[in-house]
Amino acid sequence: MMIYGLDRASSIIKLIKKVNKSLPHAMAMTRVLSTRFMDIMTHPTARDVILQCLILFPRKPNEVLYEKVILHFQDLAIHEVGCRSLIDCIALIHGDQRVRLINKIADVSDYLSYDRHGNFVVQNLLGLKNKGITKKITCCLQNQFMGLAVRKEGCLVVEKCMEASDDGIIAVAKKIIDCRRGAVRLARNRFGNYVIQAVLEKTKERGFNSLYDAIVRQLEARCRASIGRTQGGIRSTQDAYIRDQSSLHEWIIIFM
Repeated sequence: MMIYGLDRASSIIKLIKKVNKSLPHAMAMTRVLSTRFMDIMTHPTARDVILQCLILFPRKPNEVLYEKVILHFQDLAIHEVGCRSLIDCIALIHGDQRVRLINKIADVSDYLSYDRHGNFVVQNLLGLKNKGITKKITCCLQNQFMGLAVRKEGCLVVEKCMEASDDGIIAVAKKIIDCRRGAVRLARNRFGNYVIQAVLEKTKERGFNSLYDAIVRQLEARCRASIGRTQGGIRSTQDAYIRDQSSLHEWIIIFM
């Protein structure tokens, strides 16, 4: 079944719409499509054929496709087109197979978070706000937060962890505090800087005052040391600003 051209894909989608009420025809079609699953789901046009099956067919004909998604999820996740297909599948698959799929993805979220395509899949899972999955991802990433925070793709995952749950905020904040000069290292990095701003905002917003204060102390110590090396005119302006504790963390980020 050659479906890689736009016209051919459109023709097959029309056929899917015609046979969607016929269980035998639907099952025959999904069986055929499953034999070329990866080729189809990593093609920008052809992938719509399988997605239409997932949308229009009942669960039974689609089960063979569900199993293919579970089998190939990791290869899909790190592919430019495949990651989009996987995200669509997460939304369209139902029942026990969906539970298996999202748990398998969460189990390798540390690996996927470092990938330029896979990180979007992890972000998508965190966006579901599923407590069990969020907890699993947070645990999987807790020793990776510092490394991820200084990477373009990784910093977004760290921020998503904090958006997904209070446990995520606490885990990220504690990792920064426990790492020697962790807050300073992140603040001086172009991507880590965004993470520091986010963790300060969220710890303060959620009332995690001890965590907020611990991070600010790390940064404040660095800032005061730096101010001491500046010339008098600049120093007086910065000292006046730093006395405003409500804006201290914003000033620290700018100064870094």
